[in-house]
Amino acid sequence: MRQVPDKLRRHRRPPAPVVVPLVAVLALAVTAAACTSSKNLTAAVTTTTAAPTTTARPTPTYPLPPQTPISVPQSTDSSTPDGSGCEPASSTALTDGIWFGVLKTVDPSTNTIGLDLACYFSARPSGSTTSGTGTTTTMLNDYTITNNNPTVYTLKVAPQVAVLSLADSGTGGDGEFNPTTTGIASANAILTDQSRKYVWVQITHGYVTVIQGQFTP
Repeated sequence: MRQVPDKLRRHRRPPAPVVVPLVAVLALAVTAAACTSSKNLTAAVTTTTAAPTTTARPTPTYPLPPQTPISVPQSTDSSTPDGSGCEPASSTALTDGIWFGVLKTVDPSTNTIGLDLACYFSARPSGSTTSGTGTTTTMLNDYTITNNNPTVYTLKVAPQVAVLSLADSGTGGDGEFNPTTTGIASANAILTDQSRKYVWVQITHGYVTVIQGQFTP
């Protein structure tokens, strides 16, 4: 066998390490990991941005007005006013009941009326009259109206409120009821046609369902 001289052995280079394939494998692994992370991130974002559910608001309901004129509860003594009285528990609101007063305003744009609360005594006999700057008015037909409370209450009105205004009796006063009308705008007849603006209002579930004129000869 032929031997290689030592001089030639010393100058022979060792084989180069295999680097390129290893780098390629690492690059593929990093790319695969990045794709997996991107998919997971997209799934997470999709889950957290779902549209919230909404609940429809219920349509408000209003009490229906009666079909006939209301009967005002009358007191049996001269010290208690008719209806629900004239001293409400709140100074800014009236509870359900039948209240007497002077109709001051009618506002169809807000479905409200303004009522100057007063007291109506059907059992108090007439005889003595407080006049001048006093707030008591005594009428001739055995009833008395007093108004010691200057507050004008703003009352919400049902859309189909029943309105019963009074017709001119022909003697300068207000007589029998006009036909029943509905809707708050109908109450303007009381402000424009009724010589006295005395009314009873019936409040049901927080809404005025009746505006009814009071006969005063």
